[in-house]
Amino acid sequence: MRESDGVLFVDLTALEFIDSTGLTALLRTRALLGREERELALICPRSNVRRVFDVAGISDLFAFYATRAEAERAHLPPAA
Repeated sequence: MRESDGVLFVDLTALEFIDSTGLTALLRTRALLGREERELALICPRSNVRRVFDVAGISDLFAFYATRAEAERAHLPPAA
């Protein structure tokens, strides 16, 4: 994270499970990026993992995308 710039993409598609430790890590990452006015984009199609964010009541804090391509398109710089 510290050696990158711009949007940080985190691909969760291979996950079958996420617990409170994982959620806390993502919340902390989001907060740290926010200090630098950067965004966190989660690649996480509808799944059991995605439901955990909903149940925890934090899904509205994240930008979710079904695929990496979708996330990258959403974060393209405006055309000049």
